[in-house]
Amino acid sequence: MACKAASRWLLLLFWCAHLLLRLCSSEIDRSQFPPSFLFGTSTSAYQIEGGYLEGKKGLSNWDVYTHKQGTIEDGSNGDIAADHYHRYMVQLRMEAMVILLLITTIVIWFLDPIILGYAQASNRSMSANDFTGDMGRIDYMSGYLEFLASAIRKGADVRGYFVWSLLDDFEWTSGFTDRFGLYHVDFKTLKRTPKLSAEWYRKFLQGSLLTREFQNGSQPQKYTS
Repeated sequence: MACKAASRWLLLLFWCAHLLLRLCSSEIDRSQFPPSFLFGTSTSAYQIEGGYLEGKKGLSNWDVYTHKQGTIEDGSNGDIAADHYHRYMVQLRMEAMVILLLITTIVIWFLDPIILGYAQASNRSMSANDFTGDMGRIDYMSGYLEFLASAIRKGADVRGYFVWSLLDDFEWTSGFTDRFGLYHVDFKTLKRTPKLSAEWYRKFLQGSLLTREFQNGSQPQKYTS
């Protein structure tokens, strides 16, 4: 009896916590940014491309470095990565689903960007189902955009936001142990699967008013354009 009573109290506690989070929310949409503000996704070529030595390609610094024993956490390299070299048409169809104006910018920056992203820890035993419900990434992106919109209104000269990254990729010395993508990549089959964050970003770019639930108990804020 005591165990059942404790279970009921625990369920009630979870329900109350969920209701409180619903009430403590903020909203974000595309109209809170200037019309000229540029949205997209970002990727670095080596991290997704693959095509090792194809098309008369020479060796890059990373080709050499990743083939040295002990340099990459999981012993992997970018020889195939997400195989964008052979699958770019698949990616173009994916990008049409996300409906970005500038879909993917291969990172060749002429200004110094701030590069931040939301990582999901990964290992070889995990599947797409472990990653596609990425509510943590949605909370991260929406919170970042809320504060970015506020900073712009206060005079910050910020002209674009590019999500890192469109695809799960080869994350430098971390190899494939971190996933930053809006799309999950199965690095065995190379199948792409959209995460919830891809749909969230698509709706945001369409101008839908989106709600972010606060996890820290802070007060809700509603921004206006």
